[in-house]
Amino acid sequence: MGNNNFSVIGVIRQWIRKLYDWTLRWADTPQCMAALFGFALIESSFFPIPPDVILIAIVASKPSRWLSAATLCTAGSVVGAALGYLIGLSFMATLGQPIIDWYGAQSSWEYVVNVFAGPFGIWILIAAAFTPIPFKVFTIAAGATGM
Repeated sequence: MGNNNFSVIGVIRQWIRKLYDWTLRWADTPQCMAALFGFALIESSFFPIPPDVILIAIVASKPSRWLSAATLCTAGSVVGAALGYLIGLSFMATLGQPIIDWYGAQSSWEYVVNVFAGPFGIWILIAAAFTPIPFKVFTIAAGATGM
């Protein structure tokens, strides 16, 4: 049994190494900045994997692009948060609820909606941006509650 565990770990390490090498090669292409923006946008709306890996690879590949890469990543995240708000505001039944269900966050969702209805809703939304809780849950909730 011990060999199986080490074999699985070895396969995972190989896969991570290949992904790392591919990301570094890819970060040196002309499309990397557009992809960084897009990745940050979808992550901020609904995708569970953060764009940090791509951002780090781009900066490691060409350190002189750190400011433009960080700015583009931030802009993508802001646009993605607005998209999350729009999902909650306009598409809660068709798009928002399946996203909440996919994350298995129904109880958290109900709590957030109740809290947003209170007088401190906007402050909670601002504070949520600095927690490990997926921010997309809060942006969708803000839209769904018409905040």
